[in-house]
Amino acid sequence: MYFLHHIGRLLKFLPLPVLLLSFSPLRGMADNFAPPVPADSLCREINAARIFVKTYPDIDPVLERDETGLYLRAGQDRLFFSPSSGCPPPSPPAGEDQPLCASLSQIYPRGREGRHPPVGFEPGRVRNEALLKILYGRNADEVRKNCVPVPFMGGTVPFNKRHGAAAALERVGKKLQGLARRDPALREHILPLGGTFLWRTIEGTGRLSAHAFAVAIDLNVKAGPYWRWSKSASAARDAGLRYPQAIVDAFESEGFIWGGKWHSFDFMHFEYRPELLPDRCVPHSPVQQNPASVTRGVDEPGSAVP
Repeated sequence: MYFLHHIGRLLKFLPLPVLLLSFSPLRGMADNFAPPVPADSLCREINAARIFVKTYPDIDPVLERDETGLYLRAGQDRLFFSPSSGCPPPSPPAGEDQPLCASLSQIYPRGREGRHPPVGFEPGRVRNEALLKILYGRNADEVRKNCVPVPFMGGTVPFNKRHGAAAALERVGKKLQGLARRDPALREHILPLGGTFLWRTIEGTGRLSAHAFAVAIDLNVKAGPYWRWSKSASAARDAGLRYPQAIVDAFESEGFIWGGKWHSFDFMHFEYRPELLPDRCVPHSPVQQNPASVTRGVDEPGSAVP
């Protein structure tokens, strides 16, 4: 008690700024370049980034963090995943690549969900060209060399063999063949095909289409309205609501998303995006993930992320 009494007398005469400096929990933050990202936000971004690590092990991806944000490194390429301030909202019409996190920020709805998308809901329309070039080919010639003929509904189509895309489309084709045998009316929604590989930009933009990387297929154009071509949005949406769920399910079960679940609808369009269906489908790949690429520490800025 005597000791505490003297401590109290000493504190009584110390200036207030000294007391605050001595006991403030914020002491030491001035040494940091920026305030740390909230733990829950950082964990959310790291878990989202790990989806790419798990889905595309062939590129041996490593997650890295510094004061500016989170990055995905693949060989010599370093892609911006999310800023330290958190993921910005997705903007499909953007003229340049957005952070990778933007492509995951809207959850793609599977099955019968998602046929009434509100304005601005475009899960999967945000694509990162830099990542697509790493995954499937950096130019038309590279993509063409990665294409293989895939049996599909009585014919063959060119599709990218990398990361399980061509194998997944072949499995979809077999499922659709079986469905069409049981219900011949499905064929009018599938054939004739609109196409697969074509090195081109998206209409009205300067950005490359998923077709440029040979990871998308358009089914019968007449049975699948597209928002830019539709004179009546309500009639097109009615047609979309009648689109056979069996076809959608066959594609989604193999890692494809459907453009009918975008507000800017594209009902004929199916695109291989297994990272958007992470617990439904992982590419069939003979390459095993290198454990060292995702097991280093994350305690210090600039370190790899587990």
